[in-house]
Amino acid sequence: MTEPEVEVVVVPRWRQPLSGLCALLLGVLIALFTWWIFADIRFSLGHFMFGWYPEVASLLGGWGLLVAVWQAWLDNYPYSKLKRSWAVGIAGTVLNIVVVWFMVYVVFYQLIGSLVPEASFPKLLAYGFPIETALYISSSATGMVTGATFSFGLLWVAGTMFWPLYHAKQPKRGLYSVLLAFAIGLTAWYFLLLPPVSQMAQNSAAILTFMGLSELQPAMSTIYTIIIYYYTVSWFYLNTGALRMLNLTQWVIFFALLTMLTWEYEPWIRLKKQPLVGMVAFVSCTFLGVLFGLVLSQMVYTPPIPSSYVWFALGQTLLAPMAEIAREGARWTAPLVLAVFFIMAEFILYFYFDNWPKKYNKLVNIAVRTVIVVLGGLAMLYLYYLFSARIIGDPDILTMLSYPILFLDPRPLTNPLPFQLWLLWVLLLHGYVWRKWPIWKPLT
Repeated sequence: MTEPEVEVVVVPRWRQPLSGLCALLLGVLIALFTWWIFADIRFSLGHFMFGWYPEVASLLGGWGLLVAVWQAWLDNYPYSKLKRSWAVGIAGTVLNIVVVWFMVYVVFYQLIGSLVPEASFPKLLAYGFPIETALYISSSATGMVTGATFSFGLLWVAGTMFWPLYHAKQPKRGLYSVLLAFAIGLTAWYFLLLPPVSQMAQNSAAILTFMGLSELQPAMSTIYTIIIYYYTVSWFYLNTGALRMLNLTQWVIFFALLTMLTWEYEPWIRLKKQPLVGMVAFVSCTFLGVLFGLVLSQMVYTPPIPSSYVWFALGQTLLAPMAEIAREGARWTAPLVLAVFFIMAEFILYFYFDNWPKKYNKLVNIAVRTVIVVLGGLAMLYLYYLFSARIIGDPDILTMLSYPILFLDPRPLTNPLPFQLWLLWVLLLHGYVWRKWPIWKPLT
């Protein structure tokens, strides 16, 4: 006989919202300290690891967040048997990092990369791409898998409440959910998100050939490296296929989490029967995500807001030397960033404040939570652009003076997505894997 699954129940040490605020503050501080050590371009280790390439931080943060969701689906199996929250947290964090490394460097760079070279940094280097361009293309391609899996894989698996294995024990239920979600996400990535990146890689290869650089030497001129890199990035922002899909997928994720977490499966749960609930949730959230993503992109790009994404980004492209590229990119990146801030608010309300409030009737509870999510997301967006340059080193004029090559970068100067994903990764690890230790304690 196998031992029955026993879940360790943890409770806040103090009443809400004090416990939630303390735990959230701890999670944010952990995210900041790890960011300063590993990803902040102002400091030596972060600059050594990532240089000024935010795509790498986005890649690791996105995969870390996705793996943390997989761990939640597995109910922290098998290390949940350790009982103590700090022990579970250490084991879960180590496993998370190992799986992220395995998925990026083994599954994509080696296995899938052998069939889809755009997803493999070593393959692109072998084909003669400069390091900067190879890193940008491979990180973009591989990182987009997490967005596709979150949008469509998570939406289906969580929407159907793990149907048809809801009552199965772990790890059977969790492994089924992980594999199914990844298969759905990989399929969506291959058909929806990969083609624009593939075209970008082909164009960059054509520029290499045109310049006579298909056989690159280690002593290759820096100016050629810069030209190829910025040609690649510029094409990515002008050909908005990938950005458009990223924007739409983030809004799909927002509506999926809104209905599943903030609204506790309302109104789809009233259908009562699976997989009907999941099917309706999948179609409805996808439709709403696409609709909002498209509408907001038009609001950013056209009147009555003619100042482009100054509305969202507080004028971050004023120093950009390629205004039209930045403007076109902003059409899709500005609403994308806003969607992720709303997603962060959903995570925080659910995991740190127990989806407050719950004492009113369901309709009032849902209305109040929705207002909190919207206001919280807008507040985080405003605070980010107010303090990001000083706190996390997101490029501003002072950073650019330290790294003059950034003046040539055609992307928006301020790019919240890397830190957004990094923060979500840490908050989900702390909020679920670590069980908000030490602010939450086991129920005795």
